[in-house]
Amino acid sequence: MKSCLPKLKERILSNLPPNRREDVEYEMETLGRVRLWKVEQAQQQILEVVRTLVDQGEIVLEEEGGYIE
Repeated sequence: MKSCLPKLKERILSNLPPNRREDVEYEMETLGRVRLWKVEQAQQQILEVVRTLVDQGEIVLEEEGGYIE
């Protein structure tokens, strides 16, 4: 999440339980530099999970005029 847009980062963090949010924020602060390919790989993995959850009806994405691809 280091390289994602602040709005997206806040959206993700705001949907976590408070103690997990603190853990994630701590990890982001203490994590050193990360190679771009690792960031992109992790983003793709997250997208795959989100798509699966949407397909299963576990989560619903709000439509704000954009698409997730």
